[in-house]
Amino acid sequence: IWQAKKKCPDLVLLKPHYEKYKKYFKYELEIYSSMQPILIPFIFWALILPIFRMFLGDINTGVSVYIKTFLTQYWFVWMLIGVYLILPIVNSFINKYGIKGAEYFLVIWFICILLNSFGYYPFYKLELSYFAGYLGYLVLGYWLVNKEFKFIINFILNFFNT
Repeated sequence: IWQAKKKCPDLVLLKPHYEKYKKYFKYELEIYSSMQPILIPFIFWALILPIFRMFLGDINTGVSVYIKTFLTQYWFVWMLIGVYLILPIVNSFINKYGIKGAEYFLVIWFICILLNSFGYYPFYKLELSYFAGYLGYLVLGYWLVNKEFKFIINFILNFFNT
């Protein structure tokens, strides 16, 4: 450090915050380790696909074809990115309103799915594709896990006990 100060007298040194660094590094490692089982197979198959096409004799194996294949073949990646980007908003909504908020969300989601399915979507100027898309399945999973179904459980138990 003294050599650096000699060469650059206006050098400003900050005190290290080792505990903060250790905390964030541990958090970063947890993120990487949780994503590793998903990313390694994804990267493996994303690299195998163009090699496989090359061995099959596909002449058009340039970068543009690979990018086009990646954009269409891996459609689920873009869906997951969209869900992860909107997830903090939905999470704060559900944390604030709880099960009732999830139920309101699911009602809107179900109506939008029905309208989309029958080709009657009167809200053509109002984009509700997140309500009619994959995000609803995430909220539905939350609702199914956290909702108590006493009536249904009692009915099933009584049905099988008779």
